[in-house]
Amino acid sequence: DSLNNTNWVFSTAFYYVGGWTAYSAELLVNANFETALGAEWIKTGAGSGVLQRYATLGDIAGPQNGANFVAHATTTDNSSGCYQDVNLSAYAGEIAAGNAQIRASGYLQASDHYYDDTRLRVIFYDSSSNAISASTYDSAWILSGPDTWTQYGVDNYPVPTNAVRARLWAQFSHPGLQAGAFDNASCKIRTKVVSDWDASGNWSLTSGGAPGAGIPASTNDVIFDSNSGDCSLDANAICQSISSVG
Repeated sequence: DSLNNTNWVFSTAFYYVGGWTAYSAELLVNANFETALGAEWIKTGAGSGVLQRYATLGDIAGPQNGANFVAHATTTDNSSGCYQDVNLSAYAGEIAAGNAQIRASGYLQASDHYYDDTRLRVIFYDSSSNAISASTYDSAWILSGPDTWTQYGVDNYPVPTNAVRARLWAQFSHPGLQAGAFDNASCKIRTKVVSDWDASGNWSLTSGGAPGAGIPASTNDVIFDSNSGDCSLDANAICQSISSVG
């Protein structure tokens, strides 16, 4: 069959990413480890006494950001870690209504030694200090290299409706050798607001992606999903189709 006389119309999907506040200011204290580890970062594990700040260490040439990073470097203890808890009480109403999302991450680097274990976890806790296991993020153990900083964590991640605090926890394990490093941690939160259809900054070409795609036209499919907030029809809504998923 010939396609020469066929008029093809390709539709571009527009995802609604409006309806959210900008992410909050940084909620972690000393997130880049530029000052000595104080009460804000809790050291854990048998090797907690050897978890220290460094500018360079062995095959880790330098920090991911700033002047320092935190690393496990020992020949006697085989595990360590550090975590910081973020109190979410300021967002209690939005969280209980299911209207809060979190962006929590950190950069990890494992050394070249065989069986180096490094991982990042994001854990939510309820008012009884029970971990909400169904919502826990775990990067899984990262084994031996490569010698590059890699970001792990969650973005636009729904905060459980019964969460009162969130924990960002880096863990290291190795039987007697340098296990890895942690740097440039971050934890921020955003909440739902009502936003306008007729605003180019509320639309993206991907789910949860960069805003600014423009305003949907008659040839565009419109999608509302888990990354969409509330939308106000401040103008005539024009699109080819509209769907709600997730």
